[in-house]
Amino acid sequence: ARGASARTSLDTAADLTGVSTFDIAIDGGATVSVTFNGQDYTSGGRTINDLMTDLQTAINSALTAAGETGSVTVTQNSPIAIVSNETGVTSAVQLSNLSGPLQAALGNIANEGRIQVGDTIYYAIGGGYITSTPSGSFTPSNPTPPTPGTPQTPGTPQTPGTPASPSSPSSSGGATEVIAANAAGIPSHIGRISLATQEDAAKAVIVLDRAIQQITQSQAKLGAIQNRLDYNIENLTKASMLTETAKGRITDADFASETAILVKNQILQQAATAMLAQANQSAQTVIG
Repeated sequence: ARGASARTSLDTAADLTGVSTFDIAIDGGATVSVTFNGQDYTSGGRTINDLMTDLQTAINSALTAAGETGSVTVTQNSPIAIVSNETGVTSAVQLSNLSGPLQAALGNIANEGRIQVGDTIYYAIGGGYITSTPSGSFTPSNPTPPTPGTPQTPGTPQTPGTPASPSSPSSSGGATEVIAANAAGIPSHIGRISLATQEDAAKAVIVLDRAIQQITQSQAKLGAIQNRLDYNIENLTKASMLTETAKGRITDADFASETAILVKNQILQQAATAMLAQANQSAQTVIG
């Protein structure tokens, strides 16, 4: 599972020299003011990783000082995102009142709801969700996005099976329309998917889900064919062994029969020779 996040437009190191301030509310807690003492992260051996570490430290220090139990992790998955460490239904991140160098650097802020991995997966798209059920069908769980700029009440437990209330839509404008499974523009092949925008990412999820279903079905069919082949191979192996056994018995029987005939003929031949010799001897005796 992944907690709610505030996704920025910053994907490279920037010069943030100076003091920046902003407000943040985590997991339904109080709004906390954060002071960020930025540096030039494009020089002096500093990188975007240093920027993420400094930003994460500034936020968590302010939350701790204000008595808040929530915390965040700043990650870079093109672009930088501030992600709540809470993955439950109360997970929420809300940034506001940015000022100073950080305001211009972060660009547009897109507040995204949590992603729950389990029997049901909720994909936050602007002001709504795409829901993947165990059957693999995708149905919009929030077809009417909230009015842009109206913050949602975080921390309200949801009825089991119902996705958590999504966070406010992007500060760049209106909410993105929820995409259904049969929506137009869904790529027909995984090689054509794109992650350039939230809408493209949602379509990619649908395509990948369908691809996984096809692979699973193909594996089931191939498994059944393999089982039948294994069964036939086993039967043919047994038949071959029985045939070889029968052939051996037949060969042994023929050998014994031929041996008996040979012995019989030898006995008859020896008897005839003996009788002929005796007859010749008797004739010589009479003549003499």
